[in-house]
Amino acid sequence: METNGQQTICLTAGVPRLPQVRLAEAATVTLGANEHIAIMGPNGAGKTLLADLLTGKYPLGEGTLVYDFRPSALASAYDNIRTIAFRDTYGSADANYYYQQRWNAHDQDDAPTVRQQLGPVKDEEHRRRLFDLFGLEPLMDKKIILLSSGELRKFQLAKALLTEPRVLVMDNPFIGLDADTRRLLNDLLERIARTGAVQLVLVLSMLDDVPPFITHVVSVAERRVGRKQTRDEYLAAFHQADA
Repeated sequence: METNGQQTICLTAGVPRLPQVRLAEAATVTLGANEHIAIMGPNGAGKTLLADLLTGKYPLGEGTLVYDFRPSALASAYDNIRTIAFRDTYGSADANYYYQQRWNAHDQDDAPTVRQQLGPVKDEEHRRRLFDLFGLEPLMDKKIILLSSGELRKFQLAKALLTEPRVLVMDNPFIGLDADTRRLLNDLLERIARTGAVQLVLVLSMLDDVPPFITHVVSVAERRVGRKQTRDEYLAAFHQADA
């Protein structure tokens, strides 16, 4: 895909209109059309707030936020950006309900299946490619509450990608996963990144969580946004500071 310096997302000196969701200073971040970004920082640093600003969740009082989602035919952030926050393992469903259901087997009849939760699909060819990529077909009639952690991640990724977003933001994607499931998720994300159709933005706290397909890192500390660095630059600077 020829991008010619295209910026999918360009936030310049952004300050939210609402005081309660502001960072310590104005934020400037760009997402180039071929980049996959990790937003890095400790808990409470302001990483999720920055992701919310990039996705247009909070209207700006100062600065600008410009999108260019080509080759998508749709121009709005609503149509082109999907966000999954893994604090809530079950996505849009009520987490507490599902956690309770998981330990109450006699209530399983009330729980939806993967097929029901994914809903109707507009593009059958796109659906088939995704299901092949994730190996979802055997899970379609399984109750959501009976899915393993890895299967849940697959389900949520597929649900988001079925809408064909240009940008997929994942907040804490590796939280609560064992080593094998982390490797599985990393492999799935790498395959998605290789397609070139979707740009990935991962919100992470741990250096070990930064996958090889990430091209650039934006660090956030004490609610201040650092400059965007290449993955190699960021890792080298981190190890030098650590030493």
